[in-house]
Amino acid sequence: MPIVQIATNLKTVAPSFLRSLSGCISKLTNKPANDVVVLVTKGIDAFYSDSEDPLAYVRLQSLEMPANVHSAYCQGITDHISNELNIDKGRVIIELCSPPSNNLGKDGKTIADIRNGH
Repeated sequence: MPIVQIATNLKTVAPSFLRSLSGCISKLTNKPANDVVVLVTKGIDAFYSDSEDPLAYVRLQSLEMPANVHSAYCQGITDHISNELNIDKGRVIIELCSPPSNNLGKDGKTIADIRNGH
């Protein structure tokens, strides 16, 4: 269940961006698009590299994310955000997190419990 959170100082983000980002994350993680959660916070106050130019801070959480895919994920996410939101690639900051399955839940159960049939 990948969860991608984006905070940006852009004032508007087209609703279609959420769907397109969901597809991008689905493809990168090889997980179904209907399992991808996309959260976008727009219009934040943000400052980076001595500038208030457009930026995006991205946090992707995905279970069992091997370290050998981190570079490909960063490249894919950066390209997508840069192309879709017209944000300079150098201003897309990404944090990758791979929590254990007992630290994420849905339907009142942890993912570990769901996988174990509880």
